[in-house]
Amino acid sequence: MRNEIRAAAAWWGKQIEKKINSEVQVQNFVSILENELEVKLLGHWYEDEPVRGSGYRAILVDELQTDDLLLRVARTCNIPKKDFEDAMPRPVVMFIDPSRVCVKKLDSKGYEYAMVYVNGMDYSNVEARERTPSPTPQNKLNNLPVQQTVMA
Repeated sequence: MRNEIRAAAAWWGKQIEKKINSEVQVQNFVSILENELEVKLLGHWYEDEPVRGSGYRAILVDELQTDDLLLRVARTCNIPKKDFEDAMPRPVVMFIDPSRVCVKKLDSKGYEYAMVYVNGMDYSNVEARERTPSPTPQNKLNNLPVQQTVMA
């Protein structure tokens, strides 16, 4: 769980560093987010059933809202709300699951998947994605092979 949390927090940190000029604030954000995620996910982590609880472990940022967890951590770090909101990619949902962290960018043309962490490999610093058509039973997120979703 710790590796997945670390990769997820690093990915969100990379998103805000584009707008937040203070390296200290970004580092604090990542560190506090790691701690908050650990508290949130404790008791909702099922190694043998990775899909179980995935909705609870998801972080959503869309056109209407930013996940409360992210906003709370930004506030704790004294990051201006407007700068923070402007730094957020929209619309995305991050799934933090055992052995895998995935960001799914939604738009009217389909989905872009970015694998952030897969089975011990941290991709949080890689701009990896693939456009896929609208969901069908064959290309649902949990059924996509890694080699199809991770592209350099």
